Amino acid sequence: MHPQADGSWRFSLRDDWGNVAAMTDFEMAARLCNWLHNDQSAERWAFEGGVYDTSTFAHTIPPPHQLTPAPGAR
Repeated sequence: MHPQADGSWRFSLRDDWGNVAAMTDFEMAARLCNWLHNDQSAERWAFEGGVYDTSTFAHTIPPPHQLTPAPGAR
């Protein structure tokens, strides 16, 4: 993850990780679901909502994540 000047984050893989199986966490899997739900739009909003509300993602114990898909999620 790379912080951007506008406060957002840019995600990228290291060059040597392109063909390696990787583990992921719930947050990244939820963002993938949102992106797919939003027809794979390249816009930032497409990763933040749709199936899961990423505004509920906080690194506290226990995490207050939205764990169930939103009504109407594809």
